[in-house]
Amino acid sequence: MLSLLTLILAVTASAKIKNPQKLVGTWTTFCSSAPYDYQKGEATITQEGEKLLFNYKGSMPAEINYNKGTYTSTLMIEGADVVLNFKPTSKNQMEGIAVAMDSEYKIVFTKKK
Repeated sequence: MLSLLTLILAVTASAKIKNPQKLVGTWTTFCSSAPYDYQKGEATITQEGEKLLFNYKGSMPAEINYNKGTYTSTLMIEGADVVLNFKPTSKNQMEGIAVAMDSEYKIVFTKKK
């Protein structure tokens, strides 16, 4: 019974991403409150089949999920889980929150041309 409930929650929590090509590409990142090495960076979003993958500074690519207008992804950076929640704010920009080690950091993504 518990595994059925877990499966139902997993299926309902992640809706199919519409127009994934809008996210695919290279994004510059800015997070003024993060530790110095992570204030500026570059993230890449790629598509493999129907999945979108998020990669930041050489981390293992992590799947992007979508639920009610918000994208989420969990990365492993320097041995710690970093949970990203972000939304597009314009055609070439996204904003969100990165949660790492019980701290929240506002992050802005700008798509490179």
